[in-house]
Amino acid sequence: MKFRTKVQSILAVVALSIPAASAQVAPSDSNVKIEGFFTASYPSANQEMAELLPNVTVFPTSEAPLRFALSIEQATENSVPTTNGPAVTWSGVSQTLTIEIFSVMGDVLYSESRSSDVPGVLQHIVGTSDALPPPLQGLTYSAREAFYSFIEVRDDLGFRRIETSIGMPSPFYFFDGGPHSPTETSILEQETPTPLFAATDGFPQFLLGETEQVIDLYIDRSIDPFSENPEAQEQDEYSASLYGYITSISALINDLDGDGIADEVDACEASILDETVLFDGWYDSGVTNYVDDSGCSVMDHYAACAAEEQEAPRRGIRSVRSGPSSCEKAVSYDLVADGVISYAEARILREALYESSTSSGRR
Repeated sequence: MKFRTKVQSILAVVALSIPAASAQVAPSDSNVKIEGFFTASYPSANQEMAELLPNVTVFPTSEAPLRFALSIEQATENSVPTTNGPAVTWSGVSQTLTIEIFSVMGDVLYSESRSSDVPGVLQHIVGTSDALPPPLQGLTYSAREAFYSFIEVRDDLGFRRIETSIGMPSPFYFFDGGPHSPTETSILEQETPTPLFAATDGFPQFLLGETEQVIDLYIDRSIDPFSENPEAQEQDEYSASLYGYITSISALINDLDGDGIADEVDACEASILDETVLFDGWYDSGVTNYVDDSGCSVMDHYAACAAEEQEAPRRGIRSVRSGPSSCEKAVSYDLVADGVISYAEARILREALYESSTSSGRR
């Protein structure tokens, strides 16, 4: 059975102080790779503090923004929300966060991973918001969607923590001098902030694609003075707060065409991903261009018919298209049978198919 909402879903943004965004179709996922640039690192931005904390990792963000990749893996099927105003705290979520920071030459400068599923987890918090207001008084930034995660672990080597705020930064972002770049200032001053989520009915799904979001990340490892493990005393104590912006959010799986289906099981490796089904490149049916669980969009199915017709032996030359082929006529029936579209949508597709095939010119 194919699922009509497996990859594409309706974007519904609920905001307190900004107008609700219009609904649109967008690919989404909860397991994502978030990429962007860190533009500031605390305390490296404060020379006095850097000298007082010699064991703190210093990232040279002052030389050039450092590219990063943050992977978020989540199991959310058992998630339970607790609402407190616009913010929601989710229990029952399993998470693994992995951060990689790259030098200006592209080498891995730093990498770290934290999981909520390992022994020794002291605290794990996941929070989201449809419209989180600015955290400090006096700021005029618009309310925006937000994602927050906190994982703290105690193991043989000490205390380890990773904390990240995406979309709406933590108060430390502003305490430490943010915004730290013109890009972040531009993002925060957007009258209508770029959506972070593609769906908020249930545990929010990240909106995939190019984006404009701010981010702050705190990572540390503190030596456990009571540890009996000698290796613990050989580890450097470190911590760092990094601030910057996000440029893209993509599915964590290998997915070259960006339809949310892993390449190894994707039957259509280069899917046509227009938001709605278009016929002949111009006639808009208005029906959502769903992607089924084989990785093929509705438009991919129609395109397969056109390819089949072109490859079939011809007995003559047809200068003007007289109507839909038998293959094209069958597509909507097959999609209904597979649960990809409804009967009403199938009827609209058939009418649009005939109209586009028999029309004498573009509108």
